[in-house]
Amino acid sequence: MDTQRFSLERVAIRFTIDGSWTCEEFSDFLKMTQDTYCRINSVFVFRDAIDAESRQNRIHQEAQQYDRQDFSWHNQFFGSSHHHPMGVIGNEPPKYSRLIALASSVTEPLQIDAISYASPGWIQMIGDWNPLKVLADFISKWRAENTKREANRFKVQNERLRIQAELAAKILENAPKMERHYEGGTSRLIDLAEEVIRPTTTYLEAIGSNSRVTEAEIVPYGQALPTYQSDDA
Repeated sequence: MDTQRFSLERVAIRFTIDGSWTCEEFSDFLKMTQDTYCRINSVFVFRDAIDAESRQNRIHQEAQQYDRQDFSWHNQFFGSSHHHPMGVIGNEPPKYSRLIALASSVTEPLQIDAISYASPGWIQMIGDWNPLKVLADFISKWRAENTKREANRFKVQNERLRIQAELAAKILENAPKMERHYEGGTSRLIDLAEEVIRPTTTYLEAIGSNSRVTEAEIVPYGQALPTYQSDDA
């Protein structure tokens, strides 16, 4: 399996913050952001790796170079088991936690680029476009719903359910295609629900509901950092 580092588009996500934080609260915010990023990142990494592997294998098949075909990424995600007269043989797919770790090992980590601890202030992190875009979009929509009046509570609840469904659909839409992997595909759908969609939704809701995180936006990597005038100035 080719585990060279993936060269993906690097961007910055900038969280506008306000108010005071304890060390524990700030640490929890960073941990939730990191954990969410890694889980979403795994979906995009395996999608791209499996697509690239499939394209290369088709080239080898057309050239009758069957010995050069490689299904390592497929087997990592779906397992290599298949039916045989003696029963199912081969290897079951590894636990999804291992796939998250593998995806993280072949991509650049989420990094803190700069922090301005003030009221208001900001935290800027550098990472790959796809997971950061999903993260920023969800938080922005969730924050928008949190600002609506209590009188619209029923409407807001429906809108929140829609935002949750959009996140789940976005993750499944970008997951490796599973049509030909019946048993492995079913197993991975469950994993995606339990290991990606559910914890990601929980963490992003917590970040989006944090009154001290007032905005999350994607900005070009290398863009000039903002300056804010503190209320205490």
